[in-house]
Amino acid sequence: MSSSRRLAVKIAVLVAPVVALSAGIGLGGTALRSASLRLFGPPGHAFGASNAEFVVPDRTWAEPISRFYDDYRERFGKSHPFGKALSPLNKKLTILVTTSRRAFEEVARSETGARLEYNSGYFTANKARIIVEVTNLEKDPPRALEEAKISLSHELVHAILHYSAPEAQWSPWLSEGVAQWGETSTPDRALGALNVDRLKSADLRPGLLKELLVVSQDKFSGVDNLRYYYAAYALVAFLLDKESGYRPSFIAYFAEEAKALPLNSPARFRELVGEIDEVETKWIAWVKQQQTR
Repeated sequence: MSSSRRLAVKIAVLVAPVVALSAGIGLGGTALRSASLRLFGPPGHAFGASNAEFVVPDRTWAEPISRFYDDYRERFGKSHPFGKALSPLNKKLTILVTTSRRAFEEVARSETGARLEYNSGYFTANKARIIVEVTNLEKDPPRALEEAKISLSHELVHAILHYSAPEAQWSPWLSEGVAQWGETSTPDRALGALNVDRLKSADLRPGLLKELLVVSQDKFSGVDNLRYYYAAYALVAFLLDKESGYRPSFIAYFAEEAKALPLNSPARFRELVGEIDEVETKWIAWVKQQQTR
């Protein structure tokens, strides 16, 4: 996504859903179709395929979205580097894609208590549901479909993390960084391929790593959220880079977070990955090197 795009955030806690907008979503059949008309309006198209129920803004999206969903789950399962810490996504999900910003924000506010003005998608764990918003469907349908796939891949990573370790309390930087690391819209783009444009947008400074390790989830839904998204992505990309020297220790840290143990992120990070100041110095130097590509 470009720096002007709203980015996606996982919300696992639901608050006071608005019945008029969300009743029946995720139930399938007539209820799902009725909900799609309330949430999206014509020509919202509801269908079931594979291991999910879908609502998309246009009937022509049914095949490419469902195929992408299947392909991505398989690709991520085969290609992610986190070993047994993550399990295949077998949970049946409901995937809703809307072009209505108003509907997206109203449903998000009813379910999460957050406005999500600066986000384009979220995953709700207890409803097993992903909602993403796309723009420019009428002006640029191919671009809109690409947006939907990128947001869907991001939220699918959140779903995979949750269902692999339901009791884990993932650090926001880790959850959002890995979700961005897994973003893609095309089958020919290698999972985890460097997003140099996003690295070029990362504004890193001394002391940021200490801040990032304890940053709260709400920072990823505020007006300044891109700063934290780009930093989280840059950190995960660096730690997973084979030449950084931190890949094995970072994977071990990831596995610790998946165990649902009480975790002091800075202390555990220091123990398993390395001294924070030293890691930060190497991280910033690595990002600057990538920014010149």
